[in-house]
Amino acid sequence: MLINALRAHLAEFGIITAKGRIGLSTLLTLLKGKEGDLLPTLAREAMVSVGEQLAGIHDHILMIERKIVIWHRSNEQSKRLESIPGVGPITASAIAAKVADVSVFRSGRELAAWIGLAPRQNSSGGKEQLGHISKKGDRYIRSLLVLGAHAVLHYARESVPSEHKLGVIAARPQTF
Repeated sequence: MLINALRAHLAEFGIITAKGRIGLSTLLTLLKGKEGDLLPTLAREAMVSVGEQLAGIHDHILMIERKIVIWHRSNEQSKRLESIPGVGPITASAIAAKVADVSVFRSGRELAAWIGLAPRQNSSGGKEQLGHISKKGDRYIRSLLVLGAHAVLHYARESVPSEHKLGVIAARPQTF
């Protein structure tokens, strides 16, 4: 959010940079370089200060992620969870920390319902109707799992040949 705010302020002065975290180093270089001279002194000082705060926050996040990975490597449950496609050290550590004893759940479906990934049921008169996911459980774990699932789907789509993406299956000649 701060990076986007900096980009927007610089765009008002005609300085355009790349989006997201990738453009942060370019952004700071531009502010401290000759392009920064195009800005009023007070505006440049304020933007450099925000940029330095962003760099400090980034370093702090990296330090916390390293600590999480160290804890993850020392926890058997977390390491087993990482073997699931789309689940990395951060997601595995979060699940292992929140769900200390998986034996309280009778099935995976019960765990999914606890997280809020099971469909909402609107059953009446013997008719079973399943709706959208309930979103009643842990929002953080649910969002990590959904992001991981999207990553797996994205990877799967890229690895599928183009004729399958279009729904066309290449006909192979049969030999007898």
